[in-house]
Amino acid sequence: MHRLAASAPYFGVVAAHRTLVVKRLLAKNQQYNNTLLGIRYECSRARDGGHPGKLYGGPASSQRVADSL
Repeated sequence: MHRLAASAPYFGVVAAHRTLVVKRLLAKNQQYNNTLLGIRYECSRARDGGHPGKLYGGPASSQRVADSL
């Protein structure tokens, strides 16, 4: 029992680190999803012959999407 009590802080650190890693992964995933949404939006706007999508700031973002393809 004494040994378990001594390692308790270690488990706290592991749990905190795990939480941080998960949060970071979720943030990355959200960023990736937003990028996909942006590209999809820009493509649909281009297909319709409309102006570049305003979702990510208009022409500049259209250029950025075009460069990434």
